[in-house]
Amino acid sequence: MNQVDMADQITAACSQPLFPNQDQAMAGQESFPLQPYSNIMLHNPNGNSFEEDMNYEVQQAYRIFNGFLLDKHKGITSPFLQPIGQQEAQHGIGGVRGWSQAQLRQLMCLRRMEEKFINQEYETITEFVADFRLMLENCYRYHGVDHWISKQAQKLEIMLEQKLTLLSRTLREKTTLAVTSKGHFGAEEERSSGGTSTRRRLAPRSLATIIVGGHESVMVQALRMEEQQKAKEEKR
Repeated sequence: MNQVDMADQITAACSQPLFPNQDQAMAGQESFPLQPYSNIMLHNPNGNSFEEDMNYEVQQAYRIFNGFLLDKHKGITSPFLQPIGQQEAQHGIGGVRGWSQAQLRQLMCLRRMEEKFINQEYETITEFVADFRLMLENCYRYHGVDHWISKQAQKLEIMLEQKLTLLSRTLREKTTLAVTSKGHFGAEEERSSGGTSTRRRLAPRSLATIIVGGHESVMVQALRMEEQQKAKEEKR
């Protein structure tokens, strides 16, 4: 399968309506129609929540996910209903079509996460949090960390971390940045532990552990450094 076919397949999967009456064409990521965040697809025909068939971990993951779908957050979450760069892919210019096969397979969006909940593809909370952070990382890499959409992503990242701090210690240890990124991001003590439990992580994490300089997350700072390094190399 070539990159064009791969991009079409992924964007089609992430273009199914997440909210009712959202069939009209989208002119761009800045003009997403903001529909009510109620009555989403995560319910079976009998009206019983999909939570009934989820294990405890995935129930907690779904509740976190559902929290992002509240009407009050729609202004922040709208750009993430589709994969980052979908408009460029549809027009065949730059963006997704310029990415490698590996990057194309990694595309993630809120609709795709919803689909995975419906199809019971998530078995652990780690998998969900990894997908959510992947969506944010794709945004930072695609747009650059200073783009306005990336600023929205940073708000989502902080909201996610706030929700994770409320989990039990066992689940917090399964959702650290180092664990979900497989060591690519995260505090040095988390990386060195390989994601296993340590005495240093017995206490709930505070936002200070994921915010650098009072305003940027660990992920954003790492990606900013990558951007700066790349810019230096291009000048040589």
